[in-house]
Amino acid sequence: MTVSQPESPDQPPIHAPSDVVDAFSDHVFFTDSMGRVLSANGKARRFYGQEVRPGRVFWEVLGLEAGPQDPGTGNASTPGHDAAVPPGNGLDQILRRWPPDHVHEVRTPRGDASWSLRIVRLPPDYSPGGFVVMATDNRPIVELHERVQERVGESVALLDYSVRLFNALFDAALDAMFLLDEERLIRTVNPRASQLFDPDGTGLAGRDMVELLAPEQRNPFSAALATLDNGETWGTRLKALGPQGRDLPVQAVLRRVDLDQHCLYHLGLRDLTSRTRLERGLERKSREVEGMNLALQNVVRSADEARMEARREVVDTLRRDMLPVLGRMAREQDSGLRAGYLAMLRERLDGLHQGDAESLSPLLLRLTPRELEVCRLIRSGRSGKEIADLLNASFETIQTHRKNIRKKLGLRGRRVSLASFLQGQPGLD
Repeated sequence: MTVSQPESPDQPPIHAPSDVVDAFSDHVFFTDSMGRVLSANGKARRFYGQEVRPGRVFWEVLGLEAGPQDPGTGNASTPGHDAAVPPGNGLDQILRRWPPDHVHEVRTPRGDASWSLRIVRLPPDYSPGGFVVMATDNRPIVELHERVQERVGESVALLDYSVRLFNALFDAALDAMFLLDEERLIRTVNPRASQLFDPDGTGLAGRDMVELLAPEQRNPFSAALATLDNGETWGTRLKALGPQGRDLPVQAVLRRVDLDQHCLYHLGLRDLTSRTRLERGLERKSREVEGMNLALQNVVRSADEARMEARREVVDTLRRDMLPVLGRMAREQDSGLRAGYLAMLRERLDGLHQGDAESLSPLLLRLTPRELEVCRLIRSGRSGKEIADLLNASFETIQTHRKNIRKKLGLRGRRVSLASFLQGQPGLD
């Protein structure tokens, strides 16, 4: 139990035993041999109010039941319970449920916190068979425990603050934890370390820590352990040896803690198996992406080369097919003929722009507009006389045109029908 200190220098000093009891921060009840409340200290009277009255049994005031305890509540009573004690809830059952001279954890009558309950038998010369019942609010202790846990989590330097708190943190850690002595011998481990390195339960205590590391990692680890000063930390990635000697990638953090006469080393090993697998997968994906980038670069390069080749072909076509026609246009005096040449050029340019295979053949650009008219009529199957009539020209003129056309198309001296040849030339429809 704890004793409250005076709130100010003006508070009167404690003299009488009743003053001492009233100064307790616990709720204190004095009962007779039947558990009926004879008196209570001021804090209990203020907390329970009308519930505290002489003759009422203490377990009613505290909201206790002798029956099976509800896990998570500690008791099933509610404050203000004023009914008669149920059958079987007598003092004997209460004492069997909460034996005297022990500390028991119960829920508060209001059900919102954990309390410590102590039942102490009074000496016979004070009150034969009577009891002192003390209920202590555990919330300050719980709050202190939580604050200390936060501090321990922030700095391992507070390990010596509370062995109990350190053990709780040590055992609950998700990483493998080891405590080593100056000889590298393992003194204790947490459950996670046993799970990773000793699944058969043969025991790790007393073994040299380097036995759990790959051979190439042992010298660097030993050197780091030998050179660390108090409070210093060393961390790196290591390759440990799991069950059956399989490789186990870990992230190691080693810290030295000097005590009064000796020092300890706290070693944490985080299992990086999943992370390493993920990193390898990312490396593989990175290589795949790099290969795709190279393939894309090749495609872009091929497209550039194709574009340049198409450009060269267009330029060559213009030089080969168009420039001679432009030269003839420049030399031609007849405006009608110049218009015909211009129409031929437009038709050819449109075909090049649209990729039209049926546009005017480059060979036909060598002909004059009049010769093209003759070619169209020859291709349609007209005879020389019919062509002369349609074009209002003499038969001899049409024959001259036929000779010039064969010469310009490279058919002179060849046994090739002009009509058949023209059937394979696009742009004459």
